[in-house]
Order: sequence, then C-alpha cells, then structure tokens
Amino acid sequence: MSLTKSASTQAHLAKYQLVEVDSSVRPARVTVLSCHKSKEEATEAWKASAVAKIDFYDISHSVIEL
Repeated sequence: MSLTKSASTQAHLAKYQLVEVDSSVRPARVTVLSCHKSKEEATEAWKASAVAKIDFYDISHSVIEL
C-alpha cells in the first residue's frame, strides 16, 4: 500500500482513524477510510459512511504504523 506524503502525515497526526477491516483474506486487509482528531468527528464520519459497524480501540501508534 502506498500513501502520498500528505496522506501519511495526516494519518500520523490523527488520533482516530475510520478503517474498514476485510478479514476474508489472510492476513486481514485494513483500509484507512478517513482520519480524525476527535472521537466525535470519527463518529460523524462513520454515520455518513456505508460502514456497518464501529468500534473504538485504544491502540498505540507504533502498532498501527503504516
């Protein structure tokens, strides 16, 4: 997966990312749909999207490094 520099910078500055997880393939494929600075912004983005389920996880940035 390749990210542009601006997208990569945005992903690192954001505290919350709206992602879609495709577990039908191994390893699971994670697609970053949008990045947000607050849980409220992420929730509003989720409501406006077609993503069926939302969960919030407390994961350190080192774990989700792209």
